[in-house]
Amino acid sequence: MARGNARGIRNPRKNHADTPKFRKKKTIPVRPVRNLRGQTGTPGHLFKLTSSGLPEKHQRFYLSHLHQTSSMKLSSLSVAIGLVVGIFASQTSPNSVSKLVRRGKSEDHAPFTNTYIMNDKLDYSQGALRINYPNGALAFLFDKSFKDVRRGISTTVVKDSSFQPVLYLNSQDDTCFSKSHYVEPPVSGSHNRVFSIDPRGLRRDSWVFRFIAVWGEEITYRYDRNYWNKGGKIYESRKGADEVYVGLLENQTLWEYWLNPGKKGAAAFTLSCTANAAQVEMVTLMAMVLARADTCGL
Repeated sequence: MARGNARGIRNPRKNHADTPKFRKKKTIPVRPVRNLRGQTGTPGHLFKLTSSGLPEKHQRFYLSHLHQTSSMKLSSLSVAIGLVVGIFASQTSPNSVSKLVRRGKSEDHAPFTNTYIMNDKLDYSQGALRINYPNGALAFLFDKSFKDVRRGISTTVVKDSSFQPVLYLNSQDDTCFSKSHYVEPPVSGSHNRVFSIDPRGLRRDSWVFRFIAVWGEEITYRYDRNYWNKGGKIYESRKGADEVYVGLLENQTLWEYWLNPGKKGAAAFTLSCTANAAQVEMVTLMAMVLARADTCGL
């Protein structure tokens, strides 16, 4: 009996529940949680962890938000690149042929087919100043002399390539920092040409010249000078019509051989104008602007 009990009969007095093998595990209550949609449940039921450490639904939301943000940034970048390319193309593309449209201060103009060039550094040691064509050929000569510098009494003469005078102008108030007038004397063939300059203090100078054409019409030219340099635009007006853009004065660096350019080129003052503009008056204005800036500054 003793051996039988030892091999096959359990001790009824022994509590098997107290042994580690049969001991009941304590359960810990799990508090329900709420997900983004308002659903409740256990964490394992609602949120499935991914390899990134985020719940699966959170990760899907994060990836979706990241995709939308990246798309918006790429779209904004594409728009910005498109604007930059459009601006660059508009500035570098060749301009179409301009058409003459008469309206107030219009920038449309007929082609500037005529060009004249002067050396930006005035040198009267060789006599009158040369006004050349782009190929270096002589177009006009400009000469200015003072009888009384203090009172501003001066005489201006413009000659053609044959050294024949084509324009005389006299002034009694050719001084800096005050209004100046240059009037054509009443000689045979004159056209009542009058040039006037108003320095206007700190503002830009106002240049106007007018004359009577051969057919009797009065034509007025206004020079709108730049504030920081002597370049600017020339506008033509006639009675009963709006201003028309007909000429442009510019400071340029040129490399034409006849200008004797150095390593940095030659400083030049140029006139570009339409073929129908008054050529003698335009080149006279060009030379007077250059001479005035050389004597009085801007």
